[in-house]
Amino acid sequence: MSQRHARLVREGGRVYLRDLESTNGTFIRRIEVAEAPLPIGERCRIGDYDVWLSATEKSTADEIPEFEGIVGAHPTMRALFTSIDRAAGAPGNVLVHGESGTGKELVARAIHRRSARADGPFRALNCAAIPAAVLESLLFSHEKGAITGADAAAPGLLRAADGGTIQLDEIGDMPLELQGKLLRVLEYGEFFPVGATEPSRVDVRFVGTTHRDLRALGALGRFREDLYWRLRTWELEVPPLRQRLSDIPFLWDRLARKTIASDMLPTLGEAVLSKLSAHRWPGNVRELSAVVACANCRMEGPDLLPEHVELAGEGPLPPIESAAAVDGLTLEEVEVVALRAALQRHHGNRSQVAAELGIAMTTLRRKIAKHGLQREGLRDDEEPEGE
Repeated sequence: MSQRHARLVREGGRVYLRDLESTNGTFIRRIEVAEAPLPIGERCRIGDYDVWLSATEKSTADEIPEFEGIVGAHPTMRALFTSIDRAAGAPGNVLVHGESGTGKELVARAIHRRSARADGPFRALNCAAIPAAVLESLLFSHEKGAITGADAAAPGLLRAADGGTIQLDEIGDMPLELQGKLLRVLEYGEFFPVGATEPSRVDVRFVGTTHRDLRALGALGRFREDLYWRLRTWELEVPPLRQRLSDIPFLWDRLARKTIASDMLPTLGEAVLSKLSAHRWPGNVRELSAVVACANCRMEGPDLLPEHVELAGEGPLPPIESAAAVDGLTLEEVEVVALRAALQRHHGNRSQVAAELGIAMTTLRRKIAKHGLQREGLRDDEEPEGE
């Protein structure tokens, strides 16, 4: 069979057979398939060969379902893995959207590793909280003497990523004056280093990652619409942890292994799992990582107990009388304040609230439902927009 005939991919504890647009086709039970699960013992025909899977004894580490280092067995994660595979195997830039702490950089790295650029370099740059002049120099490079203290020319990340992939994290925070310069790289593959009079050419694939709704930012004049369309040949959504709570045992196990020997790992009992599943996880996997590290320090024996697990924001929300009353509140409680105030300002208009807060409409609806604010800002005879 050819090297590019088909691929076997393990996702969420199952193995999928994926045809790679072969000339002879891929068959299961004489039915030609583009992609289908392949159970243990089931025979398939790849070209002139019969192939089947057989079960072997697996180690504990093998039981953690993962894809390119991303742990997850939930259907939303399996769908994400499929999208990563498809985006990686095709040309074009990629936008990865997801809340903070969901693992967007892992997705960017997975796209790179599974692409034709895998042998090339991978570089990452966070566009948030960096002054525009510094960000421009880091990304586009500069000539000697172009900026204060530049005793020598700097190559910049675009040149360093030539032939590979560059991740622009929190690209929604990139200053407008640099967005136009980045657009030229996407359109023509060239840019002017700071202080240069001749352009430099590069061959780079861009993966933009963000927790913001870039189209909403565009409506507010804070993100270029033409840049958005150049970036989103592919657009992927990383689900928040609260939407895949069944993955918590796998994630806990993987995170705990970083600090505890595998033969000493505690079992997540029903009481602990119940407590973890009832939490909303505003910080997602990053928050879970901190909780795991804290619990490991609190344990005094082999058993993990609910009191060892400390979660942020436990207990009922305090009464909120105004949008200014945020002193001493948790991040999640401040979110309620901001949502309630925005809904009241815009009389419940979801589109206007999403644009003001710079989040996707789907994200806004989830947050409104999460905090029970469906009627906030509406008159008694009004119905929520789009619901």
